[in-house]
Amino acid sequence: MNDASVDAFRCYRQLLELPDFVEYFRRATPVAEVEQLPIGSRPSRRSPNGGLSDLRAIPWVFSWTQARCLLPAWFGVGTAMERLLADKDQSILLRQMYQAWPFFKSLIDNAELALAKSDSGIFRHYSTLAEDKPSLVLIADIIAAEYSRACRTVLALTGREELLDSTPWLKESIRVRNRFVDPLNLAQVELLRRSRENAHKHSDNPESEVLRNLCRLSINGIAAGLRTSG
Repeated sequence: MNDASVDAFRCYRQLLELPDFVEYFRRATPVAEVEQLPIGSRPSRRSPNGGLSDLRAIPWVFSWTQARCLLPAWFGVGTAMERLLADKDQSILLRQMYQAWPFFKSLIDNAELALAKSDSGIFRHYSTLAEDKPSLVLIADIIAAEYSRACRTVLALTGREELLDSTPWLKESIRVRNRFVDPLNLAQVELLRRSRENAHKHSDNPESEVLRNLCRLSINGIAAGLRTSG
């Protein structure tokens, strides 16, 4: 577990410390719009002009959840488990741990739930908001690869064919809910695109305010549909 923890932490930090990661995060998620919402008892940042390290946990997780990529909950799990699963003896031990150690089972089950609530197709659509630079496309590819890796390793540990096969009612609930939330996500991406393009041309006009209000409504709608802000 110590080895897995080191590998997962290294994987996570490598992503966050990529030179253009902050730009990618701000463009591929609605974090700027979330920061403007009249919610919370404290400002979204500890320092108004600070970077990622000054962003509080709520807007960080909220923004990834809105984009249907619950990255803070699973990124690094796949990399950490893949190396251990490659060893036959370790692989047997990990499966035994999942069956017999409540802490480890809870850890993997929580990652499984976050992966099931994520949607790689929807998040790839958000990534189109940041596809004009090769470095940003690379970040999207890294996230997509780790998502696939995490899904594979979690299924290898649980021995199931699909995520949430052990709780079919929850799996079905997410599937039914997504039919209503997916269109809101697609609408939000288009609203973000128009709002940002309009802001570059006219910082303060009636259309800008309309787009800002619509973006806020889409955030409220997605949070209500997902029944969580992250």
